[in-house]
Amino acid sequence: MATTLIHDQLALTYPDSFAVMGADELREGYLDDNPNRWGIWDRNRHVIIVVYWHDSNAFLARLVSTKDLAKRAQKLVAKAYTGHGYQLGQFFETQVGGQQAHGFGYRYDLQGTGQVAEAVVTKYGKCCYTLYYYAREEGSPTDREVFKDVLRSASFA
Repeated sequence: MATTLIHDQLALTYPDSFAVMGADELREGYLDDNPNRWGIWDRNRHVIIVVYWHDSNAFLARLVSTKDLAKRAQKLVAKAYTGHGYQLGQFFETQVGGQQAHGFGYRYDLQGTGQVAEAVVTKYGKCCYTLYYYAREEGSPTDREVFKDVLRSASFA
């Protein structure tokens, strides 16, 4: 197992089968140069986990709920996957690092291959974190358990 500290706040533990994605790999996958992104990839299992973070002022961070942020993220994801067979799954509530979190599942097609994904949004202080999980639809049922284990490992410094 490996552990990393993201944005000097969010600690995550993940299996050794994952490799940290470089800036070029993240740019290729997301088609932008967002510096507030970290990701890991298990190439053999075709599983990717990516974390985005966004700092705002403390007042705004208190005003917006993680449920509202998850709904906003879902709308952005739906727009991004227009034309790729996007289908919304279920919204859910969970915890990340002891903090309230909300998320949703979805599926889409990428180059003719069905993909399953989840997005989970949480806040810590004035920072919002969104954790994404992507895997092939025909992948192992244990692939999602890996993401859940990563979420359970989360702690805030």
